[in-house]
Amino acid sequence: MDFFIREEVDMAEKYGLSIVRVSYDAVNKRVAEMLAHLEAGFHGGVRLG
Repeated sequence: MDFFIREEVDMAEKYGLSIVRVSYDAVNKRVAEMLAHLEAGFHGGVRLG
């Protein structure tokens, strides 16, 4: 059992970290898009609240 868990951790380190990095980049891109939309809204004279 211990060997199996250790093997799984190795897999996570090899593949999981690169997956996390990819999804992190995707989140950053999404946040940047949302901020761009907000800025466009403010420059367009839109008031929130």
